[in-house]
Amino acid sequence: MKKYLLLICFTFAACAKPNYQNISILPSSPQPQDSNPQSDNQTETPNSSDNSTQPQETANSCTLFFTQSNLCAEVLWQQTPIESTYLSLILKFYSTATRTPTDPTVLPQVVLWMPSMNHGSSPSKTEKISTGLYRVFNIYFIMPGEWDIHFQLKQGSQINDDVIQKITL
Repeated sequence: MKKYLLLICFTFAACAKPNYQNISILPSSPQPQDSNPQSDNQTETPNSSDNSTQPQETANSCTLFFTQSNLCAEVLWQQTPIESTYLSLILKFYSTATRTPTDPTVLPQVVLWMPSMNHGSSPSKTEKISTGLYRVFNIYFIMPGEWDIHFQLKQGSQINDDVIQKITL
């Protein structure tokens, strides 16, 4: 009897519907198609950047550069990104002019998107720690592969700034 009860529990757990985010929350404006994958505020690794469309001093000094807000941010993963594990990171925002911690005007959001499979993942959550310092948690890569991490400054459904960082798991 215990075996059947255990089997039924596993069956129901496997059938749970995940709460994936839909692409409709991603920017509706078309992304320029460029042969250089590192242009248009995209980075290849969590700690490097080549924002060739930005002034040279900004591109070299920012891990993430939010053009509309004129803010820089650094990403500090609290553990190495892997699939099928809840992860968290720290976002540190600072002014490009003074290099002092600065809050964006809206709460930052992180959205995961897997372009090759045309789906996202479950929504992450963000909490403010102090001025310019945010913890993003419940980050969940559901499978290995190439992912786009959208760091967004969003007010309601309007995306004010969106910086994309690529990562491969």
